[in-house]
Amino acid sequence: MKKLLLTLACVTAFGFAQAEEVTLDCTNPESLGVEKAAPGEATVASEFGTGNIKVTVVQGQDLSNGQELRFFTSAAGVVDLRTSAKGGAKGHTFTIATVNGQNITSIDFDAKNLTVTAAPGTLDGKSWSGDAASVVFTTTGAVNINKIVVNYGGAADTRKPAGLAFPQEKYTVVMGEAFTAPVLTKETTAAVTYSSDAEKVATVDAATGAVTIVGVGSARITATAAANDEYKEGTASYLLFVEDAALANAIYSGLSASADDWTIDNGSLPEGLTYVWTWDASYSYLKASAYKGSNYATSATVTSPEIDLTGCTGVELQFDQVGNFFKGNMQNDVKVLVSVNGGAFEALNVAPWPEVDGWNPWVTSKASLASFEGKKIKVQFLYTSTTERAGTWEIKNFIVSGNKSQGVTDVEAAEDAPAVYYNLQGVRVENPENGLYIKVQGNKTTKVYVK
Repeated sequence: MKKLLLTLACVTAFGFAQAEEVTLDCTNPESLGVEKAAPGEATVASEFGTGNIKVTVVQGQDLSNGQELRFFTSAAGVVDLRTSAKGGAKGHTFTIATVNGQNITSIDFDAKNLTVTAAPGTLDGKSWSGDAASVVFTTTGAVNINKIVVNYGGAADTRKPAGLAFPQEKYTVVMGEAFTAPVLTKETTAAVTYSSDAEKVATVDAATGAVTIVGVGSARITATAAANDEYKEGTASYLLFVEDAALANAIYSGLSASADDWTIDNGSLPEGLTYVWTWDASYSYLKASAYKGSNYATSATVTSPEIDLTGCTGVELQFDQVGNFFKGNMQNDVKVLVSVNGGAFEALNVAPWPEVDGWNPWVTSKASLASFEGKKIKVQFLYTSTTERAGTWEIKNFIVSGNKSQGVTDVEAAEDAPAVYYNLQGVRVENPENGLYIKVQGNKTTKVYVK
């Protein structure tokens, strides 16, 4: 019996540890090494953890209105780890791993929402099971996590890492242009399979990793290699952004993150109504309505900033719209207008219009601006209503696109010329970070993604 006890002691001493359980309390971020934000604010952390468990976060889309995966403090002071589905947030990853390489066997989430995928292992509801030193969770919608309970144990996995890696974390391509998938590097001898989490945006050949662009949006392309006797299981991924061609050639774009540079004139509001036009930050669109318990008679406008078409050719306007409760009279009750060089507003011929009342489908409407090339314009949306009829008009993703002259072309940009950055709305940004920007250096203008 003494010999048996001595043997068990030696097994423990040489690293064959018993199972351990660690709880990550996301309601108490300071226990995880993260500063708690003030009520109504959030803290974005790239890494946090406690004990032998570390969580690494990589943000997916560059989203506004607090769509990052972050520790959010409510007005009441309650904290959770979250991202919102309202802005289309997806593609964030958080990797749960042991510091010393021991394998995780189960992870249980105390979560209001957990819209994620997991690799490797199996995710059943809010419980993960498997046998891996690290587990990658990828958000596909809303996430609200209060606690994460991690069980791990057994001998440390001495197999070598799979070593899967892509050259970059994010790529951007314009719809209609060719995209060559980045080359995956790996150390493992196991076969690699590829998958896409958004096949409406991009499909991928499971064996070769070749990508076919299907639509506008974002897709995470993931490479996975199974474990073998020499190498651990491994994954690597990159986020692919597919831009609308109009956005890639944008002279001005707006109404996707805010309407801050637009001017709202709600006119003379009748008693009982506080506004007609408003920006809905939850869903990122402009909204006009004169119904509040009953219909009100109104006339209200929202007007774009001045858009300079000097030196531009092939100019076109497009925006997304949807309308409801117009009772078949939408084109009579709302108008799209344009003003040239500060003059009077005149009707603009826009097509198509939503065919029927309803919240879906959204329609992408367009109008040629060829007759306004070389001029400075403002675009205005006019909403009217009566006591008999007060529809709801929603507008987003406003883009004026075309070919803009770069001016002098026989002088090359100096490599040491200072670089100036602008956001996609044309506003200069002193310290760009985490997003897509227009970079002007000398006479060279390019689009760059800043991490």
